[in-house]
Amino acid sequence: MDTKGIIKKWYGKLSFPKEYDEQFCKALDEIEVDASVTVEDYDQECTDGKKNLLYFLYFCENTWERFFERGISEKIFIDTMQDIVVYTKIWTELKGELYLGQLAWLKRHHRLRIFALGRLQFAFGKSTRDSEDGVFKKDADIMEIHIPRGSSLDYEACVASIEESKSFFAKYFPEYKYEFITCATWLLGDTTLAMLSPESNIAKFASLFTMISFNPGDGIIPFVFGWGMKREDIVGYNAVTSLQKKVKAARECGEELRTGYGYIKA
Repeated sequence: MDTKGIIKKWYGKLSFPKEYDEQFCKALDEIEVDASVTVEDYDQECTDGKKNLLYFLYFCENTWERFFERGISEKIFIDTMQDIVVYTKIWTELKGELYLGQLAWLKRHHRLRIFALGRLQFAFGKSTRDSEDGVFKKDADIMEIHIPRGSSLDYEACVASIEESKSFFAKYFPEYKYEFITCATWLLGDTTLAMLSPESNIAKFASLFTMISFNPGDGIIPFVFGWGMKREDIVGYNAVTSLQKKVKAARECGEELRTGYGYIKA
């Protein structure tokens, strides 16, 4: 299959929105993709969003071959690569034209460093600090949880995802040894949890973790108000949801927003 055929194949398999078809086909006709370029070679600072999309779809062929060699299902591959669609949607809305950004993040997918397993994503990682309770040290091998945008953070689905991850890595990456599953996110922030009911999905998710630290961070803002939003943009924003109203009120009264970092014993 030629380069264009490979790109079209994965564009179809990843089920991009139909409204992108015209711009995608035009880009495919106008932009030459060099088949010798690998994901390691590709400039992650490239600001040609259409070129980025074509290359990251082209890289899917080699990445799928590596999944297949390990015996990992096509479903897990497609679920993992859905982030290409997610960030195309986000950046296309921001730019007003077909555009793929977030390349440093997406390179992890093509390097087989992150996998979507049910509701959550799991990535190979290193601890960035000694835990205050002494259970693990800086630079220890860990498994990171990441939370993709999309469906609600259903507690049972998250628990099932975590259990699936344990069997997945034991089967397909037995050489990787880790004792802890960690998560660093605004969802675990104490300021976030104070705004929510203890019965909320986010609070139930947070209950899975032993918390290590809380740190200043505005990570909640783009997820609650929209990608690209910053703290200074909130002042004139017409908050609609209850969480938007609470975050806006917190910022207006000078309250610090914080992220949380916690772990689960694997």
